[in-house]
Order: sequence, then C-alpha cells, then structure tokens
Amino acid sequence: MTVRRISLLNNDVVQMPSGLNALQTSFRGKNSFSHIQRLHNMLYAYGATVIEIVRRKEFCTWYLFNGTSFS
Repeated sequence: MTVRRISLLNNDVVQMPSGLNALQTSFRGKNSFSHIQRLHNMLYAYGATVIEIVRRKEFCTWYLFNGTSFS
C-alpha cells in the first residue's frame, strides 16, 4: 500500500512542471490579471451605489419635511 501511494505522489510531482509552465505562460499574457481589473472597477460601482443610497435618503427626508407645503 505504501509503495502505491509513493507511486501516486511521484506521478503528481512529474505532472507539476507542465502545469506550472502553463500558469507562467498565462501570467505573461496581456489579460492575465483581468479579475483584478474587475475588482478595481467594482470599487467605483460600490461607491456610486452608496452615493445613490445617500442621495435617495436625503431626498426622502427633504420630501417628507417639505411635502406638506406642496399640497
């Protein structure tokens, strides 16, 4: 049983260089970090959402306070 396990581990070790080479090649591409760019853009979307929430809350407060003068 131990020899079989050593053999399986050896197969995994032998397959590692090809996987690492593929990963290294993908990092050298122009779009290798596109997921980081999406996260960077997500920050602006979050900020815009927070600003819109505050704007709507302020408008609601203003409307409730000044709503009686409209009718």
